[in-house]
Amino acid sequence: MNVKCFLILLMVVMVSCATNLKRLPEGGFRPKIPNFKLAKLPFKLKNNVIDTNTVYYELELDRDFRISYFDTSFYFYRFFSNGRVYVSKMFYKIPTDDADYNELKSGYIGYYKIEDNNKLIIETFEPINLGKFVIRYGTIKGDSIIIHSEDNSKLFFGLTDAKMDIEDLSLVKLKSPKINLYSKPDW
Repeated sequence: MNVKCFLILLMVVMVSCATNLKRLPEGGFRPKIPNFKLAKLPFKLKNNVIDTNTVYYELELDRDFRISYFDTSFYFYRFFSNGRVYVSKMFYKIPTDDADYNELKSGYIGYYKIEDNNKLIIETFEPINLGKFVIRYGTIKGDSIIIHSEDNSKLFFGLTDAKMDIEDLSLVKLKSPKINLYSKPDW
């Protein structure tokens, strides 16, 4: 009986020490140790290649061909002029309330960097596998952003996953002046 208790206690300690998650009362997650690589670099937004006064949408189409089921979901990205980026929680329709666009606690937080005037690097913290930092690489083309690949920096107990190409993911800029963006990042 003592061996079982010891093993259970040891497992609890190992899991609680390995997690890099801090849960927020609003439902989101933040890293206990914010070890963003892009946060260490000085940031200056040049030439306004990214519009920081609007949002960019990512559309996901979920398909189940067995039952002819199609479902769409949306995420939006907000880029800030100080190098921060916010990726929203999932929505099943485009939000119409300003509060949805200004609530920065329930999605993913991160940083971005622009190189060569159109190469974009986005680093976010995601509450997967006890918390991990994900870096995505893309290209800015007009009002759109094409994400080409991603790098999962820490999967579990320090194991790393190599940079991998992904199916191109498009982020499209919202062209509606109706949204009032007033919140500021606090990370």
